[in-house]
Amino acid sequence: MRNTANEVGRIARLLQREINQSVLPAGVTRQQYQILSYIYRQEKDVYQRDVEAYFSMPRSTVSGLMKELELAGFIRRIQVESDSRLKRLILTDKGRSVCRTVRKGMFDLNQQLSGGISEEEFSVFWQVADKMRANLAQA
Repeated sequence: MRNTANEVGRIARLLQREINQSVLPAGVTRQQYQILSYIYRQEKDVYQRDVEAYFSMPRSTVSGLMKELELAGFIRRIQVESDSRLKRLILTDKGRSVCRTVRKGMFDLNQQLSGGISEEEFSVFWQVADKMRANLAQA
């Protein structure tokens, strides 16, 4: 019988390698790009707590990433007047440019990853992935 954790890890490592090859030339890490892309796709104001929740990351990790992204000129953090604890995350022109540049490579990678897999198979995959994520969240 195959070991589920090992297989998921193997797929994750292969995927990370491919992502790093398409993201690193843009001057950001995979993790930084995922955050930039998340902000880019939102149609509402985005705050650090939204990033923490979406990526299931601790506040200290996200805070460090936000600092790096701000220093590199990819985002700006704007304090909210009504609540000094909140800082709205805004992509700069440089951040939006990176997102547009990398999206094409990510689209191609997704096409490669999903090749030969039917919609029915994907439906089962998403059900299993959701259950695995829930199982790990309960641990």
